[in-house]
Amino acid sequence: MTRPRWTPFIALVAGLSLAGSGCTATPSESTEGTSIAGSPSAPMSSAPAPSAMPATASTTFQFIDADPVVTRSLTGIDEDYMNPGAVIDHEGTLHMYANVFTAWPGRMVVPHLTSTDGRAWTLADPAVALTSDAVPFADPGIDVSTGFVRDDGTWVLVFETIGIVKPWVLGIATAPGPDGPWKIDPEPILQPGKEGAVDAGGLAWPSVVRLGDGWAMLY
Repeated sequence: MTRPRWTPFIALVAGLSLAGSGCTATPSESTEGTSIAGSPSAPMSSAPAPSAMPATASTTFQFIDADPVVTRSLTGIDEDYMNPGAVIDHEGTLHMYANVFTAWPGRMVVPHLTSTDGRAWTLADPAVALTSDAVPFADPGIDVSTGFVRDDGTWVLVFETIGIVKPWVLGIATAPGPDGPWKIDPEPILQPGKEGAVDAGGLAWPSVVRLGDGWAMLY
């Protein structure tokens, strides 16, 4: 499989087409010369700084003093820590594929939980969705970071490998439905760039969103 060149601009973005049993990534349109502000390569500009966003455009989040909505005991997994991993909103139900672990980097266990309001969660299946043991290129662990449902109904989870020596890479797991069974692609879908590239040091925490007829990944 030919690995694509992904175009960086502020965040790294690329069109991602995931069809059939394989994965093909195609580069997105790029904006030449765009870089993170303040970096040595950022071009000097005499344009005035953008004005502050109007108050009407801001969003206020209210933090409620309440018990945690998801706990390790709810998952039934005997590990010490957890993070929310990927949450997929599909047909009125939220599906959380959390990362549960004790050592980091280390073995990762991923349960499947569901909710209709984001506050009351239940364990969808006592059997875990997947573990890092099933990933042949885990190093030694993984973190599930994002997920989505293809147009053909295939469910997709995207994860990065977690290690302390090798650069991290991105992989995917697919399933015919939210409850699996989950199949791990045997090879990464995206690996670090060549020496000197912006992503040469490794890839982490991708986020995939809908973009027209395809998908965009920011990582």
